[in-house]
Amino acid sequence: MRKGLLITIGAAMLMGVAACSSRPSGILPEKKMARIIADMNIAESVAESSGNDLRTDSAKDVLRQAIYLRNGVSQAEVDSSMRWYAFNMEKYVEVYDQAIEMIDRDIARTRTLAGAKGESTTMRSLVLDGDSVDVWPGMRFRQFGPAMPSDIIEFDMPLDRNWEKGDVYVLSARITGSAGPTEIAVAAQYQDGSKDYNTISTDGDGWKRIRLALDKDKTATDVYGYLRYDSGDEVAFVDSISLVRMRSDFRGASSVATGQKCYSGKYGR
Repeated sequence: MRKGLLITIGAAMLMGVAACSSRPSGILPEKKMARIIADMNIAESVAESSGNDLRTDSAKDVLRQAIYLRNGVSQAEVDSSMRWYAFNMEKYVEVYDQAIEMIDRDIARTRTLAGAKGESTTMRSLVLDGDSVDVWPGMRFRQFGPAMPSDIIEFDMPLDRNWEKGDVYVLSARITGSAGPTEIAVAAQYQDGSKDYNTISTDGDGWKRIRLALDKDKTATDVYGYLRYDSGDEVAFVDSISLVRMRSDFRGASSVATGQKCYSGKYGR
């Protein structure tokens, strides 16, 4: 009797563990979710690099709907799946690792088809020639919350051979579960000691975006900045982080973007 009870309890415990770790009905499988995330990141980079026509919210919505249609899913399915994966961090990381691999394969396939030769690229570290390229140096996702060691994501990129005077940088990210303001900043330091910076503070979920145009008459030595969210006791997620570098003449930008500040102190350090 005692042995039978132990077997029954053990079976119940195993069933409970399986129920907690299994993917609920209606949640997209990992491979499908990774493909959608990869497609969304590629579409976002294309939109940022293709001029004003595709950078509008309506144009980006059309791109998103096209991705959903291509993958045979609805926006509601994607949104609910994203929330589930975001609260199951181990699965979340696995999905994003798969998405990174897919993007790397897409880049390699495109280069092969185009007969291009270049350096190996990954989403974690990307330095390429060209009018527009994503140069974000870190991970593409992050959880904010009381269990995390910090509520800030920082980056710092020193001068490389592909920098040009007047380059424009666009820092983008998507926030989920936000209950307060998200602060985003991008700054540049020049050889003469001067700096430019741009900051925004915005509430709510969704895409956040900020631009910084380098001075056309100065040589920058590094570009740096951060995303900060004061989570308190709440848990929020940021994903799809990108830092797209564009040539100023490519987008018709002036050397100083709207709201951009010039200053003499070391901003954000």
